[in-house]
Amino acid sequence: MSGKTACPSHYTRELYADSSLVELHIRVDPKTDLDGKFTAYCCDEHELLSVNGWLFSFEDVPANKDIS
Repeated sequence: MSGKTACPSHYTRELYADSSLVELHIRVDPKTDLDGKFTAYCCDEHELLSVNGWLFSFEDVPANKDIS
């Protein structure tokens, strides 16, 4: 088994998340409160993460940009 997790189909909002320690390329449900604790899909590691949103700044990935 590869250990990779499929991205949930309702995680359609694609973001860059940046803190002083880590940068992430993630997908979340569009209704996600980014200021709280939430689950995100990591596009680089293909796994679900628990994110403390107050520790990050977020930027939407442009719709026409393919970075996968």
